[in-house]
Amino acid sequence: MDTQLTTVGNLDPKLASALCYVPVMSVNLIASAAFFITEKENRTVRFHAAQGLLVVGAIIVSAVVFSLLTVLLSVGGGIVDAILGLGGLLSILSSLLVLLISLVYILALIGIPFGLAAMAYMEKPARVPMLAGFAERMAGLEAGWND
Repeated sequence: MDTQLTTVGNLDPKLASALCYVPVMSVNLIASAAFFITEKENRTVRFHAAQGLLVVGAIIVSAVVFSLLTVLLSVGGGIVDAILGLGGLLSILSSLLVLLISLVYILALIGIPFGLAAMAYMEKPARVPMLAGFAERMAGLEAGWND
C-alpha cells in the first residue's frame, strides 16, 4: 500500500481509504469525491475513492428499485386480495414479505459499506466484484495493479 499522506487533510492512507465507504452523513460521498479529485499519486486511495463513488451510486439505484418493489408488493397484494376476496390475508402476507425484505436490505446497506471500510483500513483486498474493474478504469489504474 502507498504510505504517503493524502493531499487533502494529510490523512493516513488507510483512514482515507476507509472513509470512502463509511455511510454516515454522506461521509462516503464527500470523502470519495474529494480523494478522487485530489489524489493523483496514491493509487490505493484513488482506487477506493473511485470504488466508493460507485458503491454510493449502486446504493442509490438499489434504493429506487427497492422502493418500487415494496410499493408493487404492498399495492399488488391489496389489489389481488380485493379481487380474490381473501379478507385481507394476502395483504398481510405481502406486508410481512415487505418487512422481511426491508430488514435484509437495511442490514446489507449497513453491513456492506462498513465491511468495505474495515477491509480497506486493514489493507485487505476490498474489491466489490462488479464494480472493481470500473473503479480501476475510473482511477486510471491498470487491471490487477494491487494483486
